[in-house]
Amino acid sequence: ILTKIDGTTTNLPPAGTFTAFFAGDPTYAVDAAPGDGNCATATGGCTLRACIQESNALAGEQTCILGGPTFAYNISIAGTGEDNAATGDLDCKDPLVILGAGTSVDANLIDRAFDIHSPGCRIFDLNIRNGQTANTSGDFSGGGIRVQTTFGGSSVQLVRTRLTNNKANTGGGLAVMNSSSATVT
Repeated sequence: ILTKIDGTTTNLPPAGTFTAFFAGDPTYAVDAAPGDGNCATATGGCTLRACIQESNALAGEQTCILGGPTFAYNISIAGTGEDNAATGDLDCKDPLVILGAGTSVDANLIDRAFDIHSPGCRIFDLNIRNGQTANTSGDFSGGGIRVQTTFGGSSVQLVRTRLTNNKANTGGGLAVMNSSSATVT
């Protein structure tokens, strides 16, 4: 099922079981009801943050399709120390594919851009910039992306993804911790 910007859905050809959401709203509003199968904010748009929250709440792998090279998703909801993608960084806690098509995610030096807590996160054709670890959480690693979990096993695959102007004490662009892994191509 593909959820379009206007909230309508369409069936995709059977090529495996997955759910895809088109995150065509460049704001950073949260999902109104994570887990209901619809990527929709209170105003009905599907943002990257809402797409990730919906993915975290659903079983299996989901896909977030972003708006393309003219889109820039700017993290604007400040907050640190929570792991549900509600504030600050985008917490990926379930297998997820992000298809960027040249889209930019700008963390605006508010927090890191992505915090990966799950195996099977794959990011394609994304520009991740201006991530910075918050000095309040006690963990200063991974300004752009942190791949970590308490028990290890989280993973990310980055394909044609650029990490620029990200800042942290360790791994400004990318930090891989606690027996987790990253593949960059």
